[in-house]
Amino acid sequence: MTVQATHNSISDSGFDKEAYTGLRGRTCRYCGDASAALEIELAPGDVLTVTAAQVRNLFADLGAFNWLLEDCLGMAPRMSLIESIKAAARVRRMRRSDRRARTGRNDPYASLVSARFRAWLDEHAKALWGRPLDNEQAACLQGVFAGEGLLPFEGDRPGEFPAADPLASLRALQGSRVIYEEDRRFIVAELYAVTTSERDPDQVSLFLRNLSLPGFCQEFPAEFTAGGSLKATSLGFGMIHGYMGTWSLITSPRAVERLVAAAPGLDRKGLLDACRQVQFGRAPKVY
Repeated sequence: MTVQATHNSISDSGFDKEAYTGLRGRTCRYCGDASAALEIELAPGDVLTVTAAQVRNLFADLGAFNWLLEDCLGMAPRMSLIESIKAAARVRRMRRSDRRARTGRNDPYASLVSARFRAWLDEHAKALWGRPLDNEQAACLQGVFAGEGLLPFEGDRPGEFPAADPLASLRALQGSRVIYEEDRRFIVAELYAVTTSERDPDQVSLFLRNLSLPGFCQEFPAEFTAGGSLKATSLGFGMIHGYMGTWSLITSPRAVERLVAAAPGLDRKGLLDACRQVQFGRAPKVY
């Protein structure tokens, strides 16, 4: 379904609500509600209609985001010296651009817009509303969603969109290969089941099957379980850690593939270095 942005005759008095975009002095007037339709004044004479179905689909898409399927922090390719110098120069330019943005000499809305929302709009906005939306318009939508209670407020600006919770994220991995770590020992395992306790739904059990691949630890049983309280787990890009780091999983499909390929040529220290490099972009300092 395509809904065109409307340039219609809603009177000033028709916009009975006001949303904060996160930029000082910039608010956005609107009317309606998310259960029926929202009429959002992006600029004088420019009113965007967002239907309830579009709101539901948008939040369903963004709420399905699974940290565990993303690349780990250290997945950037190795750079040559010249490439690293060029990259450092790009970072300096970006920082200067950020400073200009904060002082209003660049796009002051770019830092306000959720990266996931920006990517979603780039893919869907034209099909839904017949037009792309820039960062200022995206910030208006975020502000309206926060004003309607769909997004949290972080200080004086709308917070991040929801993401899949730890249990949903883990269940999405069932049947996948992961790298399990315990006491700095690594194996490749199939995560074949994720269950919770009937008496305490917060307690999760992970059922793993050791795939006994070359280069990894050979001291684990053929099948075993891990788990604990979901509240004590820590999710990151492409990985999850149990309470106090008693166990962890590397879950990024690309990271697992890369480490499986590299492991046969590595000793235990080399495998630890490779895993930390993939996870965090650095090797451990102490072994």
